[in-house]
Amino acid sequence: MKYTLRMTEAHHSALRSHLFPGDGNEAVALLLCGRRKGVDRHVLTVKKVIPIPHDVCDRRPDRVTWPTEFVDPLLGETYGRGYAIVKVHCHGIDYRRFSITDDESDRLLFSAVTSLLNDELPHASVIMLPDGELFGRMLGENGAVVAPLACVMAVGE
Repeated sequence: MKYTLRMTEAHHSALRSHLFPGDGNEAVALLLCGRRKGVDRHVLTVKKVIPIPHDVCDRRPDRVTWPTEFVDPLLGETYGRGYAIVKVHCHGIDYRRFSITDDESDRLLFSAVTSLLNDELPHASVIMLPDGELFGRMLGENGAVVAPLACVMAVGE
């Protein structure tokens, strides 16, 4: 199965301006995505970007801690509809992999999300780099990594 994330140029721009406000610290946002699960491809399409306000986070150059209560409204929108929740955070340097801190954070968050939704569908965690590049992974039951995202697409000019 190949997993893909699709968004508009406007979604990408909103993410980039929120995640990189110029202070050198990490930031976080959530995405609500529709999904199409085919035989060999699973596509997530961004419906909404939810920036987590900087002032409620503990933001540092190498990590961000945020109140997960911002996920609660998305759980209500997602429940029974098969939508996906995607966590996006930034790395302020060209660090092209998930850190041990990212692994633990994703495991805890998505373990709770999959348990509450009880739909056996994967969700995603994505990192944006300073140049706007995005990469990520799909997470399933108990927050276990299912697969990397094969492709992240931003449609626009």
